[in-house]
Amino acid sequence: MFRTSLILIIYSVIWALAASVVASQKPSSSEPGLAIPDYSIYHSLNDVLTATATTASKCSDIMSIEDQTKTLDGYATTMKIITVEPGGLTNDHSNKARLIINFGEHGRELISPEIAIRLLETLCNEEARRALLKEYGISIDVVDSLLNKVVYKIIPVENPGGRELVEGGALCERKNGRGVDPNRNWNVHWGFKEADYDPNEEFPGSKPFSEPEVAILQSLAEQFKPHVWLNVHSGMEAMFLPYDHKNEIPKGPAADATLAILNQLNKDLCNGTCAVGPGGKTVGYLAHGTATDYMHDELGVGVVMTWEVYGDDDASFEDCFRMFNPLTKEGYTKVVNQWTAAVFALVAALPGHPAIPELKTNPLSEGKENSSSSSSMFNENRSESSLGRKGGGGGEALQGNKLAIDSESSKELINEGSVNAEMKMQSGNYMTSASNNIASSAVLGVACVAFALYIWGRAYRRGILGGLRMVRRRQAISL
Repeated sequence: MFRTSLILIIYSVIWALAASVVASQKPSSSEPGLAIPDYSIYHSLNDVLTATATTASKCSDIMSIEDQTKTLDGYATTMKIITVEPGGLTNDHSNKARLIINFGEHGRELISPEIAIRLLETLCNEEARRALLKEYGISIDVVDSLLNKVVYKIIPVENPGGRELVEGGALCERKNGRGVDPNRNWNVHWGFKEADYDPNEEFPGSKPFSEPEVAILQSLAEQFKPHVWLNVHSGMEAMFLPYDHKNEIPKGPAADATLAILNQLNKDLCNGTCAVGPGGKTVGYLAHGTATDYMHDELGVGVVMTWEVYGDDDASFEDCFRMFNPLTKEGYTKVVNQWTAAVFALVAALPGHPAIPELKTNPLSEGKENSSSSSSMFNENRSESSLGRKGGGGGEALQGNKLAIDSESSKELINEGSVNAEMKMQSGNYMTSASNNIASSAVLGVACVAFALYIWGRAYRRGILGGLRMVRRRQAISL
């Protein structure tokens, strides 16, 4: 009887592991079909470009639009760049804080350009902007006082060639129109490949700046000399600063101040649930040749950020639209409005940053003690709305320049060890009576199956099973 019970246990565990392997590599049969874009919710590429151009035309006193076209080795792209100067268009930006905000770097991340549309609309329409700020508890007075001191360069869609491929049916495409990842084509640690490098996801091109999208942005940044570079992506919900290509953040007061701003934004807009830290540490993999690292290391931009605005970690590997974009109108509106509000919260947090002398202090607090936490940008009666994280990982938090394992991750490890010990004790108790009690043997078998599934799930999520985790990570690559 004991031998029969033991065979049953071994068989059950093997069956559970095999079933988990199969389930982890393909969608279950009960999963609905792969999601496709709903263009009654999302704008097509042409509609994105039309909507942003229309807004710029409506507010021509504070907005101007330029189309830049570049051809390299037979491949051409045209990038729309919109200048926004809320205090009125001028030719001299030397006395203002200068921000470049880049959207749509990867084709499959359709939600990113939607935020560009909403941002331009709220910069153009004071009533809409004030309503948005009020909804998210951001000080209207602080933002209004600062807008006259800033100028934006907004790129609604960096990668129109890749977006066209997505709209043509290649819903998992992130690269440009000739198969190069624009965020691997910059000249910082270019061409380095990790052990799980996949050219279908992140081919860096033949050389740095081989791609016209990257060449246009690099030229723009050299001429404009931004204080802030913000790159807006999707795939998880997080806010990163450099570095992407190594597991550390830059040292110095500028990086410390940037990290403090991100932590404040996370607290006040994400309810503390967004992953915050250097991209290469927090996202779970290293990325080489990225715009973020180039802007920081080569151009000396003082405030460099990547925002990841949405991710569905439950989406299957092939279900890329679902993975990177909200499917419902409600989800779409929430993401677009909240991350648009985050841009204004960022502006409100910039005074006092050591890399932006043009905004030494908040105009409303001159002569008063200035809080480095920037908490004054939020009203106490802010709404309950929050960015709310679903999926994405990044179970590490940053305090100053030191990395610390997230307390929840530590609790999970402790709980896992406790459950492991408890299950072993239970198994020992069951085994003593298994030879005399078939019912007990059955219970033990079920317990072992449950335990195997539990451990498998924990191992898979925490990266212990490297091979399968690698497949998952590469499918969900976002940076």
